[in-house]
Amino acid sequence: MNRLIMPLFYYYKNPTLSDRKWIAQRMKEVPEKLQQEVSNNYDNNYLKPKNGRDTANKYLNGVATEFRIERQNRARDKPKEQIVTPPAIKKKVNNLVNSPVSEFAKFKVAKTRQFKSDDGLWTKKL
Repeated sequence: MNRLIMPLFYYYKNPTLSDRKWIAQRMKEVPEKLQQEVSNNYDNNYLKPKNGRDTANKYLNGVATEFRIERQNRARDKPKEQIVTPPAIKKKVNNLVNSPVSEFAKFKVAKTRQFKSDDGLWTKKL
């Protein structure tokens, strides 16, 4: 299991009003080797006297987005494995496709429509 390294300082007013979950989601995007460095940079930005929280969150969001895009590009460029279907399944599918009439095609769906009769009741007419 991957160990998540979190910054020491972040906004916390109460359990429902905190940046912890948001930061944890962004830190999961960062590789483990770089999490400590990113965490230290977040702390340094957060402790700045003016707009510290805002700059720290923008920094972390930018880093996480960069790693997420890089991971998505690697996954997209990775060659996909071909799915191999077993011969027994191929045979069943070919039999179903090539059969002249399937059992379900023998039944026709009856069309029905509703109309209001003279006595005011809705009835179905075939």
